[in-house]
Amino acid sequence: MREKCETEIRHLRKLNHKNIVAFKGVCTGVGANGNGNNGHGGNGVGAVTSYCIVMEFCPYGQLCQFLKQCESLYPMLVIDWSRQIASGMAYLHKHMIIHRDLKSPNVLISHNNVLKISDFGTSRQLNDCHSTKMSFAGTVAWMAPEVIRNEPCSEKIDVWSFGVVLWELLTLEIPYRDFEQSTIIYGVGNSTLSLPLPDSFPQGYRLLMQLCWKTKPRNRPSFYNILAHIEIASREFHDIKPEEFYERQLIWKQEVRSSLSQARISFHSSNSALEMSVESNNRADDMLMMQQQLQMQQASTSRDHSGSSQLRRHEELAMAAAKQAQIEQYEAVMKNVASLYSNMITVMADMAERERKLCKAEKTVFRKSLAREEQMSSLLKKAVTDPAYKSLSSLQSLDQVISRQMLEMTATDDGAGTSSSMMAATTDDINLVSSRTFV
Repeated sequence: MREKCETEIRHLRKLNHKNIVAFKGVCTGVGANGNGNNGHGGNGVGAVTSYCIVMEFCPYGQLCQFLKQCESLYPMLVIDWSRQIASGMAYLHKHMIIHRDLKSPNVLISHNNVLKISDFGTSRQLNDCHSTKMSFAGTVAWMAPEVIRNEPCSEKIDVWSFGVVLWELLTLEIPYRDFEQSTIIYGVGNSTLSLPLPDSFPQGYRLLMQLCWKTKPRNRPSFYNILAHIEIASREFHDIKPEEFYERQLIWKQEVRSSLSQARISFHSSNSALEMSVESNNRADDMLMMQQQLQMQQASTSRDHSGSSQLRRHEELAMAAAKQAQIEQYEAVMKNVASLYSNMITVMADMAERERKLCKAEKTVFRKSLAREEQMSSLLKKAVTDPAYKSLSSLQSLDQVISRQMLEMTATDDGAGTSSSMMAATTDDINLVSSRTFV
């Protein structure tokens, strides 16, 4: 790094989690200059000072390289790795840190198949406001649509990226392979392009990815909910043998490649149709201009041959009237533009005020929801490990017990209005996950 300010990562030094790459320290040194001098001898003129961050060493490299080389993953490894990534991200969000660039190249493999989340160069810390505008950072294939559109963002942008990483673990494919970056930006930013989900995917994980890719960030689950979802959805993998899972992954890979290829062709076709339409419009404009020039030439020839002053006077009056009409039309257009601009300023002011109020409300709700989600997660884990709920009938009654307990907790909260709506929505998500999983 060239700038010293890039090493000011106070929020990174205090992190201590098994799935977060450990921070060791910061060092400075003198590098080579443009003329090839190394700066270690002489007066050091022209030497460039560089700054380095020393991190924990992970001997097995990036997760994306591992997925490229292997042909299949064991079902239990998919569950374990998805749980590890979600656990690390839940720890970051608990400390009010947004990663902003979660992707398989930034997940490292350490000893004993332990995953480490790394590369906090684009991370940000939520301080005064829960939702904030952020610069265009990250890789577009893993990027949430609100970041592409440069809209106010929250920690839910990491949830979108986690869904893409989960898709990689199941398909062993590169997201949006052979797509141009501009196509991904346009498609994801306008919610017209998404990664395909084969119907034969495990239903629990398929539903989890759909939840992670909700268009509205507030509808995406938190990482505490994701951990609870993984614990329940992982039961689908217990009865799958490695050989069967290998065959399924081959089928998923073929379906995904076919769907992405069709989507790429469709986007190219639509772009070609748009280009042809623009070219046709330009051609029509050229033809109209040629006709107008021809009419003017004919009028000029007729005037020269007739030599009539009356005809010349009529033409001058017609040209003056046409010019006056153009001026009036231009003035009308400018008035409309001014009116639209004034309306736009008013709307933007209203939106800014609404966003300020929303940020203030979300800040309070976010801090309360963290405690609620931790209680809910511990309650779900306790219920899952309880032998009394192993059978299907007991599991169905589990949803009713949890819902009743959550409603009782919500009723005792000081901010009953906001918390009740959020906890009821979370209960509906849990009931939906449980019903989809156990069917």
